[in-house]
Amino acid sequence: MVLITIRAYYFSANYLINLFDHFYKQHTLVELHYLI
Repeated sequence: MVLITIRAYYFSANYLINLFDHFYKQHTLVELHYLI
C-alpha cells in the first residue's frame, strides 16, 4: 500500500516536472526570439 502511494506520488511529480520543464523551455525560447 505504501509503495503504491510512493509510486503514484513519484509519477505525478515526475509528470509535473516534465510539464513545467517543457513550458519553461518554450517560454525562454520565445523570450529569446523576441529579444533578438
